[in-house]
Amino acid sequence: MRDAVRFLALRGNILDPLSGYRKLMAARDIKYDEYAMTEWQHRDSFHIAILENPGLDPQVEYEVTKPGGGSGLVDLIVTSPSHCVVTEWKTVKIDFLDLGETLSWDEKAEALSQLGVNEVLELKFHRREKYKKGSIRDWIEKDVTAQLKSYVLSPEIRGVVGNREFHAHLVLVVGFRKILVWEMDENGDWIGQPVLA
Repeated sequence: MRDAVRFLALRGNILDPLSGYRKLMAARDIKYDEYAMTEWQHRDSFHIAILENPGLDPQVEYEVTKPGGGSGLVDLIVTSPSHCVVTEWKTVKIDFLDLGETLSWDEKAEALSQLGVNEVLELKFHRREKYKKGSIRDWIEKDVTAQLKSYVLSPEIRGVVGNREFHAHLVLVVGFRKILVWEMDENGDWIGQPVLA
C-alpha cells in the first residue's frame, strides 16, 4: 500500500490506493449503517485510512485538499509537484440497487462482489431510489458526466492544476463492495471505459 500511495504522488495513479481502500471495506465487519455510507464518509475514510495514514508514509511530497463543499467543488484533490489528481466521489447504496427482493444485505454484498465492470454498469436502481432511474450507466451519462465536466473546466480547478499533469476521476462506490473509476481528460471527455479498483 505504501507503494500505491507513493505512485499516486509520483505518477498520478489513483487506482491502486482505491483498490486498497476497497479491500479494507470488504474485510471489515459490516453493519447496516455502513452499507449506507455517504460519498463524503467514503471520501473521508479513504483520506484518513490511506492518504493520511502515518504507517504508509510514501516518502514523497504531496498535498491533499478537501474543498469546503460549496457548489462547483470536487470532493478530493491530491497535488504533487508534477501531478494534480481531482476526484469526484459518488455512492450507490446497496439498498437502492435491484439485486433481488429477498436477499439480505450480506447476500446482496456477496452477489455484488461477483460482478464485473460491465455488469456493475448495467445494474438497475431499485424503485425505492427517488433520484436515480435506469441503470448505473444511464445515471452516469445523464447526471454525473455533466457535473464532473463542469468541475474539470472550472477556473478554480484550472488554477490548481497549473503546469502539473492533470488527472480527473469519477470514484463511484457501489454497495460497499465495488469501486468503479472512470478518468476524464482536461476537456471534460471520458478516457476509455471505466474500470474497477
